[in-house]
Amino acid sequence: MNLRHAILQRLQSLQCAGIEEISRPQARKLAIALKESEAKNAPKPVSDQAGQTVQTVSTADFRPWEKRTPGPQTAQASPAQPSKSFTPRPKTTASSSSYSSSGSASSSYMAPKRTALSLEIIVPPHEDYSALPLMEDRHEALRLLGEKVRQCVRCIELVSNRTQTVLGVGNPYAELMFLGEAPGADEDRQGIPFVGRAGQLLTKMIENGMKISREENTYICNILRCRPPGNRAPMPEEAFKCRQFLDTQIDIVKPKFICCLGASAAQYLLDTTTTISRMRQREYRYRNATVVCTYHPAYLLRNPSQKAATWQDLQFLMKLMGLKVEND
Repeated sequence: MNLRHAILQRLQSLQCAGIEEISRPQARKLAIALKESEAKNAPKPVSDQAGQTVQTVSTADFRPWEKRTPGPQTAQASPAQPSKSFTPRPKTTASSSSYSSSGSASSSYMAPKRTALSLEIIVPPHEDYSALPLMEDRHEALRLLGEKVRQCVRCIELVSNRTQTVLGVGNPYAELMFLGEAPGADEDRQGIPFVGRAGQLLTKMIENGMKISREENTYICNILRCRPPGNRAPMPEEAFKCRQFLDTQIDIVKPKFICCLGASAAQYLLDTTTTISRMRQREYRYRNATVVCTYHPAYLLRNPSQKAATWQDLQFLMKLMGLKVEND
């Protein structure tokens, strides 16, 4: 059993339930138990050949938000997904990184290096933001939250890497929220989520596919509010420390529907290790919102054959929202 993940999972559940802090003696006991467990049950290195599956879609070339191009379409293999334990991806450098602004699953997974445990990781700083969701002016509530986010220094590595924090963009009174993974280089420069290539594709999916306005009918944010080095995926500790900001955003906007873009967004929000391919075409619930999951636009840029599957997910979402779905 991964005790470290279990502890973080338990503390996150307590935080979601409104219990934001535990006593320092309790935290120290957890830290000692975790160190002893990891020293005693350190796994031996084994070779693991992850099998890759190919998901074919009969309408692989159908993408309502783009023009069709002549020529044969070749189905590409979808990347392997972790089937049991959920572990953060290893760090990447700018030259070797294949991740995008809020990237999705990579083609292979490697066991990450263990990081030193500290009480700062176990017990993240906490402030009381409960008054913000009660404000009538949601724009002002988000502005005040944004000031708190800009002052955040909970994750030392992210703070030293960021140009600025990225809170969210869109209409805070919208019924639909899109949730990504983390800001990328373009987002870090502009302070706005989804403005790079993946963001441009997301705009096409919303406006040309769903036939609604991105600016007026959606609100968009991420699991993290700071850009990870090398655009790597969020670490569990980082997602845990940033969770209070995310939950406060959700409570302020009060969306009726949340669409998770990519595995990291879906798994961190819903606290699961289920692969994104198995979470598609299903309904979930979180903080009074109906949650659906689909592939990340950055993943679609690398795997165009999955755009048809993503369109099916958007149609599933549109039906739940009561929007008109045109026949294929």
